[in-house]
Amino acid sequence: MNILPIILALILILSVTTIERLERFKSQTLVQEEYKRLLKDSESKEFNKRQDSLYLIPRNIHRQLSFRYILNKEQREKDENVSKQYRQIAIDLMKILYEETFFYKEMENKNSKFLEEMIDQIQEAADEAPKDTVKRVEDMARLKLKDPELQDVYYHMLKGSVTRPQLKLDEEKRQKEGTSLTAEQKEKTYVSLLTYIHYSNAGPEIQLAPRELLEAIFENPQIAEDIIVKRIELAKDYDSKGEENFKNEFNPKRKTGLSDQILNFKVSKTDKSKYD
Repeated sequence: MNILPIILALILILSVTTIERLERFKSQTLVQEEYKRLLKDSESKEFNKRQDSLYLIPRNIHRQLSFRYILNKEQREKDENVSKQYRQIAIDLMKILYEETFFYKEMENKNSKFLEEMIDQIQEAADEAPKDTVKRVEDMARLKLKDPELQDVYYHMLKGSVTRPQLKLDEEKRQKEGTSLTAEQKEKTYVSLLTYIHYSNAGPEIQLAPRELLEAIFENPQIAEDIIVKRIELAKDYDSKGEENFKNEFNPKRKTGLSDQILNFKVSKTDKSKYD
C-alpha cells in the first residue's frame, strides 16, 4: 500500500489549519494592541477631553443608562432585583447597537449567549479590580476580561467607529439622496457604548433618552417613535397634566419585568426635537 498520498494529505490539512490559526492569532493580537493603547489613554489626565472630542459623549446622564449596577458590586448586591433589570436593558441595548456589526455576527455564530457571558465577565473584572479602579464609566476601558474573544468584542463596543452625531448627519444625507448603507458598511459603522451609559444611580428620563435606549426599554421601534413624537408635543404645549398623561400612555408598554422604580417619566418644557 502506497501511504505517500495519505501523508501528503495530512501535511496539507495541517498546513491549512496552521495558517488559519496564525491569521486568527494575528487578528486578535492587533485588536489587543489597540486595546492597550485605549487603556493607556484612559489613564491619561486628558482622557475626558479626548473622549468628548472623539465620541462626543453627552454628559447629560438623564439621557443614558446606568451601568453602576453592573460595575459596582456593593450597589448590585444592595438591590438584586433592580440590578437584574438594568442588566437586561444593557444586553438588549448592546444587541440593538451592534447586531449588524462584523464582530457581533462573528461572536454570535460561535456563542449565542455571548452577551450574557460578557456582562458576567465585566462584573467579575470590576469586582476583582483594585479599589477605585472604576470611578466613572470611561474607566470600563481599564477592565480586562478573561476570554480574549469577548475582550475583542468589548474593545470594539467601547471604541466605536463613528460618533452618533456624525451617524445622524450621514443618515439625513442618505435620506435626501435616496440611498442607504450597504450590509458591508453596516458591519463597520457603530457608535461607542460609552455614548449611551453612565456611572451614577440615576435612571433614564424617557423624555430625553435616545431612540436606541427607548427601543431596548420598550422592545418596539414604533413605540420608541411614538414616544419621541409625543415628548416633542408635550414640550411645546406643556401643562401640569402632561407628565401624568405621558406616563399613563407609555408606562404600560414597557418591557415585561421592568418596574416603575427605574423609569422616569418626568416632563419638562425643554425642547426635545434634538433628542432622537
